[in-house]
Amino acid sequence: MRRLAPIAIALALAISACGGTPTAAHAPPPVPIAAPGAPAASAAASSAPAAATAQPIAPGRGPHVASLPGSAIRFTGGDGSSQQAAIKVVGAKGESDGVAAEYRYLDLVYGPRDRGAWQSLGQSLLEDHGRQLDALEIKRADGRTETVYFDITDYFGKF
Repeated sequence: MRRLAPIAIALALAISACGGTPTAAHAPPPVPIAAPGAPAASAAASSAPAAATAQPIAPGRGPHVASLPGSAIRFTGGDGSSQQAAIKVVGAKGESDGVAAEYRYLDLVYGPRDRGAWQSLGQSLLEDHGRQLDALEIKRADGRTETVYFDITDYFGKF
C-alpha cells in the first residue's frame, strides 16, 4: 500500500495556501462570469488570448468549459462525473493556482457560488492508477448534490 502521509501534508499545504478549508467563506474568490449564451468579446477588444475563452463542450463527452477566461489554464479529459471521467486541469503553475481553477470551473458551469448557485460540501484527495484526483462534493441551488472529479496530477505537489 502506498504511503499517504506525504500526500496528506501536500494537500494541507495547498489548502492553507488558499486560505484554509475550501468553504464558502474561505474558497478562492469568485470570478466575473458572462451569462451563458452571451456573445464573446471580439479579439481586438480583448487583451486575453483567444484560447482563454469559456468554450462549452457537449455534456458527457468532455469538460463543459475548455479554458478559463484570461488564463493559460485549460480543462481536458472527461466531464467530471466519475474518477474515470475526471476533468484534467492543465497549465496551473502550482496547487494554489490549480485549486482556484477548480472552483472557477464550477462557477462557470453551475453559476456564481457567491450568488447561491452552488456550495461546497467537501473536498477529498484521491489516487487512481497513478493519477492524483480532487473530488469536490457540491450542493446545487436546486438541492441536488453531486461530486465533480478533477485530475490534478499536472500540478499536484508544485508550490
